[in-house]
Amino acid sequence: MTAVSGTLVVKSRSRWRLVFLGLTKLLSFRTIKINNVLVTSFYFAIWVNIIGFARGENLSNVDFSLRLPAALSRFSPYSDVAGAGGASIGSPYKTSLNPAATDWDAAALYPFDVSPQYSAILFDRGLTLHVASGAASWKTNDWGTLQPAVALVRSVSGTSNSFTLLDGEYAQIQWGQKFTDQLAIGVNVNYTSLDTKMGSNGSILARNTDDTYDIRSGILGTPLNHLLIGAVFDYAISPSTSVFPDFRCMCLSQLNDTTYQALVRSGVSFEYADKSSVLADYQHGIFWNSTGTFSTDRVNFGIEHQILPWLYARVGVAYDLRGVVSPTAGIGIYPINNLSIDIAFQSNMFPELVPELGRSKLFSVSAALAF
Repeated sequence: MTAVSGTLVVKSRSRWRLVFLGLTKLLSFRTIKINNVLVTSFYFAIWVNIIGFARGENLSNVDFSLRLPAALSRFSPYSDVAGAGGASIGSPYKTSLNPAATDWDAAALYPFDVSPQYSAILFDRGLTLHVASGAASWKTNDWGTLQPAVALVRSVSGTSNSFTLLDGEYAQIQWGQKFTDQLAIGVNVNYTSLDTKMGSNGSILARNTDDTYDIRSGILGTPLNHLLIGAVFDYAISPSTSVFPDFRCMCLSQLNDTTYQALVRSGVSFEYADKSSVLADYQHGIFWNSTGTFSTDRVNFGIEHQILPWLYARVGVAYDLRGVVSPTAGIGIYPINNLSIDIAFQSNMFPELVPELGRSKLFSVSAALAF
């Protein structure tokens, strides 16, 4: 499992199927009126919610150890990103998946901020993941902005039938620096430890542990007023050990393997009105280990619209090119200048896990306090 300042990826690997059964016109926006934006977004969200459950390729023939990191590479602990369809590579905010955005606001009034986050991911077949995370940032005078973060993952599942228990810890250090008014770069390095247990009827039958080492680099620039363009490259390696019963010898067997992943993301954001933006990302990912190779291509689209000086509405969609649509929505509340509270909902955001776990619903809340 890897969670990086706006993303969380879980990696699990085993050749034996039982180990994984339990985890069983852009510029014209300046002329759009507020009411039209909200009404259009509302009906668009309803439409994608309907078709999001009706389409999608059956991926059960792809090993679960490849589908799991692909699915959860969609995850962001930040509710402003989650509510806007997960699109953030061109975003100027620290919550972006792009580490270059960490220092984009060079004129920030406050040099420090802290941000706690919580997400609950509920799968149709009983597994619930609780993700508690926190980040802090420090803007230096000459060396950009540093952002350490930690995350804790715990799961709840009934044990009367097949079940999965997933526990993990994560830590990162992220750095970004804005060198000119038009350009910033950033790097994120992180480590994750994951322990996954699978069983049935109250008994644990298999266990998988892995350590994930990940590095992400990003660039963010503004070629035109109100337009931001970003790009991110992400590479991770995840050695794992699986222990499971071998009924041929009536003993425990052990399997060691390594899963690799490489992700390339690009994105844009356009401010069509004051503090209101439309965002779009494209992501290509490839995942491989001894079982084979799996690739993904997806598009994320979102709108963040300021309704009142202290209230924002967000709506978005993630579209997998295999034919799955995943709608999102959220709100942002800013009661004072240095405090924000964001809430988000996502539906069917992890279609790669449907064969084992069923469809998902995600609820998240995050806050940020600057000082």
